Amino acid sequence: RLCNLREATRPQNAYNAPTPSRNRLGLKGVGKKYNRYLARLWDADLKKTIELGRFDSASEAKRCFDDEIQKRRGQFAYPD
Repeated sequence: RLCNLREATRPQNAYNAPTPSRNRLGLKGVGKKYNRYLARLWDADLKKTIELGRFDSASEAKRCFDDEIQKRRGQFAYPD
């Protein structure tokens, strides 16, 4: 129904994209580099990737990513 839709920009709609199939860890926003886990996100307003930090475990990196995405995107946040 149209009454259930909210207005959103194209970047806000893209926040709901699923985890890419080429992602080996299966965690959105988390990658592995130099035997550590890297949390990062794409900021559509700044048009650049923001590195959130490097962590010893994937779960720590995912937690950091989810917290930051909730702060930045608000109601459009869509953590895995």
